[in-house]
Amino acid sequence: MAGHLDKLDKSWSEISVDISVKENVFADFIKSYGNRQRAGKGRDILMLETLKNYRGLLERCPELKELQSRIQNLLSSDREAP
Repeated sequence: MAGHLDKLDKSWSEISVDISVKENVFADFIKSYGNRQRAGKGRDILMLETLKNYRGLLERCPELKELQSRIQNLLSSDREAP
């Protein structure tokens, strides 16, 4: 949903603190913007659209930004190991 802010009826700050976001927001979102005919109800298409603005995704999801940083650090430390 982080890549589809224009389709949301709540602000991202409201959504990101909702402890039941799947039930409270995502269920209606996927019904409206997903595709029931596809596996995963079209989540793959929605994710591909989100990934077109990867930097925006990282700005809205600090957990992903942190994960990316940790992976980059691990990969760079593996290159430095003898």
